[in-house]
Amino acid sequence: MIHRISKFGAIPTIYNGRRYASKKEATRAFELDLLKKGNVIKDWIPQPRFPFVHNGVKICEYVGDFKVIEKDGSWKIEDVKSSATKKIATYVIKKKLMLAFYNIKIVEI
Repeated sequence: MIHRISKFGAIPTIYNGRRYASKKEATRAFELDLLKKGNVIKDWIPQPRFPFVHNGVKICEYVGDFKVIEKDGSWKIEDVKSSATKKIATYVIKKKLMLAFYNIKIVEI
C-alpha cells in the first residue's frame, strides 16, 4: 500500500492495526495506550464523532482524534494539530461549533 504525504507533510501511519493521519497522531495513540496500561487514564476512543444539527438539519460533523476518559469518568477531546493545520478555516469553525453546540473545548496536542 502506498501512503501519500498530505499537503501539510503528514505521513499516514499504522499503529496497532489502525491507520492514523500522521506519525504524530499515531505516537499520541501509543502514549494513550501507555497511560491506560499505567492506570493513569481509564480509556481512550479514536475518532469520536459529533454531528452539528440545527432545526433537524445536519450541517456538518466534527471528528476528533481522541476521546480520553479520565479515571473519574470525565473526558476530553484531543486533536493532534501542527501549527499549520490549527489555522485551517474549517477546523477553526468546527472548533467554535464544538464550543457552541456541546460546550466542549478541544485540547490541541
